[in-house]
Amino acid sequence: MDRKAEWKLTHEKILTVATDLFMKNGFKATSTREIAKQCGITQPNLYHHFKNKVTIYLAVIETLTSSVSQTLQEMAAETGTAQELLSRMIHFLLATHPANLTMMIHDINNELDEKAKMDMFTLFQQTYSRPFQLIFENESLRSGVTSAQAASFVLTNISYLLNMKELPQETVSKQVELTIDLLLHGIM
Repeated sequence: MDRKAEWKLTHEKILTVATDLFMKNGFKATSTREIAKQCGITQPNLYHHFKNKVTIYLAVIETLTSSVSQTLQEMAAETGTAQELLSRMIHFLLATHPANLTMMIHDINNELDEKAKMDMFTLFQQTYSRPFQLIFENESLRSGVTSAQAASFVLTNISYLLNMKELPQETVSKQVELTIDLLLHGIM
């Protein structure tokens, strides 16, 4: 194997291992030493690929969100009621999103410097908020509620659903539909 192919393979392995560790343990509890160890490389070799732990984390998040972003945008543009679109999008996230969204948001808010926070905020806006906003731009929202506020409210309230992947599919589906109904129609 030539040097370039070997570098790329190692780079991808670092991202795979780092993704697993960050999503399982969070940013703070994941060390570059552990990432390197699980990759079978030295820490100095790890730093040939990534400047520091923050750049590894940012690369992990960018990799996770790039595959999600395009699909959510396409789904938001489909025809259907807000309830149908939300259901499809949330089920898509449940089926394909490998990340613990709640932990990611906590890590971004508490562990990253201001520049990294801004980069992540922009990425989250494009990946998650914008597609959900598109749904609400075509709906009659209550006076004083913007599509951005509605999208933020939905994302806040569905983040716990992304942690229910271990439960039976039928249980999760029922909870998704109940959550959407309560979000759109209220409790009373």
